[in-house]
Formats: sequence, structure tokens, C-alpha cells
Amino acid sequence: MVTSSAPVTPGLAPTSIKKRSIILTWLKEALPLTFSTPQLHPTLKKERKKERKKERKKERKKERKKERKKERKKRRRRRRRRKEEEEEEEEEEEEEEEEEEEEEEEEEEEEEEKS
Repeated sequence: MVTSSAPVTPGLAPTSIKKRSIILTWLKEALPLTFSTPQLHPTLKKERKKERKKERKKERKKERKKERKKERKKRRRRRRRRKEEEEEEEEEEEEEEEEEEEEEEEEEEEEEEKS
């Protein structure tokens, strides 16, 4: 009698490889599919679900934080630009006023020279 070197389950006598494979194929066909795929215990399933939920929440929080940061950056840039533009406008206005004052002074001097 030919015996396999595979471990023998208690209560079963060693059988030939051919018989063992026949039994295994019969068992695979006989057992429903649900038993062949490992099922999680309900409490483990709930825990994993909670963990996934927490992870998604953290990810969303990070994304929102990044978006807020970008928005702040944009606002700061806009403020700087506006400020710079206003300063430039003020400088231009001051220069124009100075030029006008100089022109007025020149005109006054010319009038004084004429009179």
C-alpha cells in the first residue's frame, strides 16, 4: 500500500494519494461557496468599517486644510497686489502734484519777472 507523506488528520487511516485527491475534490464540491471564502467575524467587520471611516475622515480633513491654505495664499497675494497698486497710484499722484506745483511756481516767477 502506497502512503502519502502528507500529514494525516486524526481519525483517518492513511490513504493513497489518489483516494485523498478524490475525497478533497468531493469536499470542495460539496461545501457551499460561502465556507470556502473566509468570513470576518461581525465585530471585526464593524471595527474595520469604523477604522476605514476614521481614515476617510482624516483624509477629508487634510484635503480641506490644504484647500484653506491655498485660499489664504491667494488672498494674501491679492492683498499684496492691491496694496502695491495703490502705493504706485499714490506715488504717481504725488509726482503729478509736485510737477503741477513746480509749473505753478515757474509761472508765478515768470509773471513776477514780467511785472
